Amino acid sequence: MNFKSFLPLFFCVFLISTQAADWYTWRGPHGNGISDETGWNPQAIATPKIIWQQELGVGYSSVSVINDKLYTMGNLEIDGTSTDVVYCLDAKSGQEIWKYSYSCPRGNYPGPRATPIFENGRIYTLSQMGRLYCFEALTGKVIWQRDILQEYDFPTINWGLASSAVFYEDILIVNAGRAGIAFNKNNGKLIWNNGIGKAGYATPVLFNQQQTTYAAIFSDAALHLVQAATGKIKWTYPWEDRYEVYAFDPLIDNNKLFLTSESPRNGCVLLDINGEKPQEIWSKKRLKVIFGGNVLINGFMYGVDGTPGSTAKLKCFHYETGEEKWSQALGFGTFNVAANKILFLHENGTLYVIEVNPNRYREIAKGKILEKKVCWTAPILANGRIYARNNPGQLVCIDMSQ
Repeated sequence: MNFKSFLPLFFCVFLISTQAADWYTWRGPHGNGISDETGWNPQAIATPKIIWQQELGVGYSSVSVINDKLYTMGNLEIDGTSTDVVYCLDAKSGQEIWKYSYSCPRGNYPGPRATPIFENGRIYTLSQMGRLYCFEALTGKVIWQRDILQEYDFPTINWGLASSAVFYEDILIVNAGRAGIAFNKNNGKLIWNNGIGKAGYATPVLFNQQQTTYAAIFSDAALHLVQAATGKIKWTYPWEDRYEVYAFDPLIDNNKLFLTSESPRNGCVLLDINGEKPQEIWSKKRLKVIFGGNVLINGFMYGVDGTPGSTAKLKCFHYETGEEKWSQALGFGTFNVAANKILFLHENGTLYVIEVNPNRYREIAKGKILEKKVCWTAPILANGRIYARNNPGQLVCIDMSQ
């Protein structure tokens, strides 16, 4: 083979082995906490190179990265008024492209919880007090807005609304009210509303079953299976958590649904949801996840058992049987997965890179990337860079290509 004939093969192999990927929605492009990104260097975290950092204001909002732009939220005191700020930053440099602000009480555990979501040139955000916005992604121009709690007389919940938006065709769905509410994503008009009631903190999870798309919505004291197009509730599974923390995104695979919460008397359960009513496959007390979601890879589920400030453990379970494969006392943290590696951000600001392996726990590298303040927002890998924040609002961008 001569050099010229070798070049196309070389570039083909290079593109396959180094694939960058945007992360433009809650829990990534597939909604499962798994990135498509490959070719990054996990050892780079041992001596982290901070490309840039920004102060956003308090909050828990994660980031969405699309077309080298980053979208996120924070809450600042401006002229004595608590103010939510929606940011659009240059993902490479951290420079501000645009921002939009509005007065909003900080609430308990202050600041916004939801993550801005990109869809067809637009950004959608939800505040802890129910202000729902649709922005033009390039300019920050407001296309439409709604005030969900005020307009529909929904009750406030202890720690404020936290649901990120999810989309079914032209329908935008958020976890608010009794069992979700949906709007036309183009103009903000109401599509369906399941009535007055207390929401949960989890983001709805969409899946297809028997040629119908459903949303699994974890509301106050119950999980509802809702038709995405109409809002019709197919069934409701009671789930009462004594701490009223309904914040876990249900994990759904092969007509089975995994659900958990903080309360030790609940633990976790795997349900068969193939029929008209859910049927329990197994339940255990040994995996209690307070918020976010687990990740399922090749039949094995990874999750954090425990609460902030505790000796929480990262665990691996067999999804179908509930058998615990291993447990590692790392402390509390949140995570996503890329290239069969767990990116686990401890609440003290240390990032761990851990091998995805059901047979053993193996740490690849770790490094301190944030100040020792509470870090409860999962780190994001996009286009060779890790983005991570702490609750006071420090956002850092780490080079993972070195």
